[in-house]
Amino acid sequence: MMENIAKSNFPKLPVVVDSWFDSVDLMRSIVALGFKLIVELKCSRNAHSAKHTPWSNIKSCFHFLRRESILAKLNPIRKRDKNKKKWFSQLSLYVNNYECLINTIAVYNRKKSLQPFAIYATTDLTMSGAKLWEYSRARWKIECQFRDLKQNLSWGELGCSEKEGADLSVCIPFVVYTFLTLNFKGKWKSKSQESIGLMVKKIRNDQDEKTINSLVVGKGIEKKKIKLLKARRQRDRLNKKPTNRLAEKKSTSVKRAA
Repeated sequence: MMENIAKSNFPKLPVVVDSWFDSVDLMRSIVALGFKLIVELKCSRNAHSAKHTPWSNIKSCFHFLRRESILAKLNPIRKRDKNKKKWFSQLSLYVNNYECLINTIAVYNRKKSLQPFAIYATTDLTMSGAKLWEYSRARWKIECQFRDLKQNLSWGELGCSEKEGADLSVCIPFVVYTFLTLNFKGKWKSKSQESIGLMVKKIRNDQDEKTINSLVVGKGIEKKKIKLLKARRQRDRLNKKPTNRLAEKKSTSVKRAA
């Protein structure tokens, strides 16, 4: 595929992949075609900063280096995530079995964290650590979107390893979603930055609420149990464990507000 792209007049944009493609053979192939590669490295790799120095685990190469802060760019909707930071150290390294220097960053959750949670690398030695993190976060968001497409909007039950399955699970739903987003964005009440998964969960939650109301009207069911059930279905509890203790707390606060 990359050979066909290289033969066309398509711009030589960076190729961004995850740790499944952490292969020096792939690095050589991409560089030979004139592209820059961005990849998440496995933390088990060995590396060193100069050819005459001994090999060591790649995570240890970043010890004692100065760390810089950068916006995490997690969920832009949640206020607490807008200014949340990550920390990174940047270093040019040789990794085992690859003969050229690569530009790497180790990313930490906190400034004083002992171990990085991820290491990203690029064959572009001039790329800043902030730009490398930006590309890596963008790739992760695309992966999350594909997961939402497969789980929530896919047609059929074919595996994504074949072309037909990929078309039904990802490609066609993505085209439909893009068309609706571009043409009906102003008519949607939901925020444009919401993910497909969150949109689907909200729709399901609203339908569950309507179903509960229609089932309990005039049935003489105890109101406390209804409030408990509704509290566990609140939108702000999406992606959280629906424990009864938290649900009861929510029911109490709703009752007091009323």
